[in-house]
Amino acid sequence: MVTDEQMDRMRNMALYYADELPDIHALNGLLLIYDVCEILNLSPAKLETIFGTQILHLVTATIYGTPPISFAI
Repeated sequence: MVTDEQMDRMRNMALYYADELPDIHALNGLLLIYDVCEILNLSPAKLETIFGTQILHLVTATIYGTPPISFAI
């Protein structure tokens, strides 16, 4: 189970890395956070809480190869 404090920590990290895009290290940080979320088997709603809609689309597009839906930074 993921606590609210852990969710806040992941959200804050995702926001930090999102602000640093398009830096490749920022993208790698977001991908790593997403990998941890998958290991924890977090729900789509929690993923959206952590990443926000646009960044979640970017991350899933990068991992699964589908084009992001109207992504713009």
